[in-house]
Amino acid sequence: MKRSIVLAVTVIVIIFSFAFLNSAGAVQSENEVQIIYDGTPKTPYKAIGRVSVEKFKNIFGTRRSPEEMENLMKKDAFKKGGDAIMNIQEDLGSMSAVVIKYEGKTKK
Repeated sequence: MKRSIVLAVTVIVIIFSFAFLNSAGAVQSENEVQIIYDGTPKTPYKAIGRVSVEKFKNIFGTRRSPEEMENLMKKDAFKKGGDAIMNIQEDLGSMSAVVIKYEGKTKK
């Protein structure tokens, strides 16, 4: 009887621990990826990669809107495990950014 109570309490503690770790601020969808336009975040972070998107959708010169390009970069950043993008740079044909992961945050 005591073993089953100890086991039940242990399972509950483990479940709540995982729930706390996953709610510690890690993004759960591409819509939650932040865009940092100026400066650097106050939260400690690590750069984990870069994302880039072409300004033109096709060979006929159909341009993507700035919002569409940002959303595509957020989607790619989420796939790479990022919490935010920063240092957005633009040239004639593309837009790119650095993908960052906040330290101490985990992702489901």
